[in-house]
Amino acid sequence: MKKILYLLLIFAIFLITPICKADTFSFSPTPPDLYDLDHHYYFIWGINWQLPAGHTLVDVVLTIKNIDDWTNEEGDHLYIHLLNSATPGVTYGYDGQGYADHFSGNPLVADYQDPGPGKVTLVYRFSQLGLLSTFLSYISDGNFGIGFDPDCHYWNDGVTLEITTVPEPTILSLIMRQY
Repeated sequence: MKKILYLLLIFAIFLITPICKADTFSFSPTPPDLYDLDHHYYFIWGINWQLPAGHTLVDVVLTIKNIDDWTNEEGDHLYIHLLNSATPGVTYGYDGQGYADHFSGNPLVADYQDPGPGKVTLVYRFSQLGLLSTFLSYISDGNFGIGFDPDCHYWNDGVTLEITTVPEPTILSLIMRQY
């Protein structure tokens, strides 16, 4: 009898699994290139979003397409940080190309230093950076931000943030609790 119940449970898992597909939430700032990350300013991109009820966070991916430095110099940096809260949308402040990290003290996503002439696409996976638990705590109130502090002018073809979640297999959980 136990063997039949076990086989039924496995069959139920195969029936439920296709229902539990990943959801991806995509965000882009306005303007998408963050004013080409002008080195005289720091930029804050605030986003209002909460993890949907019954979902589990899988990953968060920040992408900057075709980034290129207007001139390659020693000491050029693009600091990117995760922020606990921020005004929704894009805000910026003047720092006069301060050669310091305006957002230091916040979790670091990247300290990008361009490798030389030519465009590259940057992809930062929060799961690989160990930032998923911090991100989860930051979105608990429905608001978070990403801070960008370029110490050189970084042209780019757009910034995107993708958040991937999966529905919790609640039906499967109920079945498992019975056995």
